[in-house]
Amino acid sequence: MSCKFEGTVRTAFFQLRFTDQFGGEYDTRPIKIDATSGGMTAAQNSNSIQDALEALPNFAIPEIEVDVDISTAASPKVDIYFTDAHNTGQQSLLVFKARAQCEHGSQPKFNVVNTDASKGDIDCQVSRVSITSGKYKESATCANRGICDQSTGRCNCFDGYFGLACDHVNTYI
Repeated sequence: MSCKFEGTVRTAFFQLRFTDQFGGEYDTRPIKIDATSGGMTAAQNSNSIQDALEALPNFAIPEIEVDVDISTAASPKVDIYFTDAHNTGQQSLLVFKARAQCEHGSQPKFNVVNTDASKGDIDCQVSRVSITSGKYKESATCANRGICDQSTGRCNCFDGYFGLACDHVNTYI
């Protein structure tokens, strides 16, 4: 996600919308991003976004990894990696929302400096980054860790693996 602050202010609130594989849509709580000197660090910005996505209802995203680069304060870059087996495969693009529908009804209230009602204080473009090497593990039948039973569509996992897509590993001690 490539972002650009709309004015000279380097702090903003935004929301992200996640669509699951069944078409369910979930909006995050307002997320703060702060690229001011002496403000939030890159790690704190990453945690802010990660916590908001992992807090979505119904464990829509059980685990995610977020990296934020604020080395160029006017245009931060956010990388989001889906790391949990429940979110395998190619995900729908996240939708960036600059403002809540009801600014005064959201908690915390969006403090928008920009007076143009159609814009927020930050604008972000969401794009998908292709894997340059290797294959998606998820596009391999049973993650190459089992054999698919074509009559039921279930994986018969090899020894040491389990789960719907043989995506979990048994640990023997």
